[in-house]
Amino acid sequence: MTTMKKMPTSRAAPCVYQPEIVEESEEEVEFEEGRPSIPDLREYVARARNGCASGAKDRDFVDREIEADGLLARVVQHEYDHLDGVLFVDLISSFVAGCSSAG
Repeated sequence: MTTMKKMPTSRAAPCVYQPEIVEESEEEVEFEEGRPSIPDLREYVARARNGCASGAKDRDFVDREIEADGLLARVVQHEYDHLDGVLFVDLISSFVAGCSSAG
């Protein structure tokens, strides 16, 4: 097992490459999400309130572990979805997605 360093806490936003989510809370929270490429489409998506990601690479490509909650947890999950081939529109109802593309 590889020992990973924890991501340093700072005011600067972390830069993370290819994390693997290894733990998520059972408690979920809904929050409005969207994509800049689809500016008129925003919808509430339920995600785990907090979690842990390992195998992430920082700016220097050093393995890091991230313990995240709140908005950072949501961002990590959202970006992890991209690595898994899941897009924001895959998580919302087809009715809502269809209404946006029709209008």
